[in-house]
Amino acid sequence: EDIVSHGIIPELIARFPVLVQMNELDFDSFVKILKSNNSVIKLNEEFFDKKGVKLVVDESAIKEVAKQASKNNYGARGLDEIIERALSTASFEIASNPDKYSSLVINEDTINDNKKYILTKKEQVEENINS
Repeated sequence: EDIVSHGIIPELIARFPVLVQMNELDFDSFVKILKSNNSVIKLNEEFFDKKGVKLVVDESAIKEVAKQASKNNYGARGLDEIIERALSTASFEIASNPDKYSSLVINEDTINDNKKYILTKKEQVEENINS
C-alpha cells in the first residue's frame, strides 16, 4: 500500500516476488503431515485403489519417512520424494502385472530400500479364504 501511495502502479507491484518466513518442520510435524487427509500417502492409496491394489503403509514407514525428512532438513514437499522413491519399484511391478496383486505393504525397510516391499497375489487371498 505504501508503494502504491508513492506512485507505482499496482500491476507492477503484483509482479514482485513475495517472500514469507516459515517455521522449520520437525519430526512430529512431518508425521502430522503424512497422516493428514491430503498427504502423499492418501493420494497413493487412491492411485493404487484405482488399479485394484490396496496400499497399506505401516506406522514404522511413516516414522522412517519423518526421520529422513527431519535429518535432511526437507520441507513438506520432500516427503513426496521419499514416498515416491520407496514406491517406485513396487509401482513398476504392479504396472507390469496389473491383475496379479491385491495389496502392497510398505514398512520401514521399504523406505530404506525400495526393493523390500510385500505384494500379495490375488490367488493367495482366495486360497486363504477357502482354507
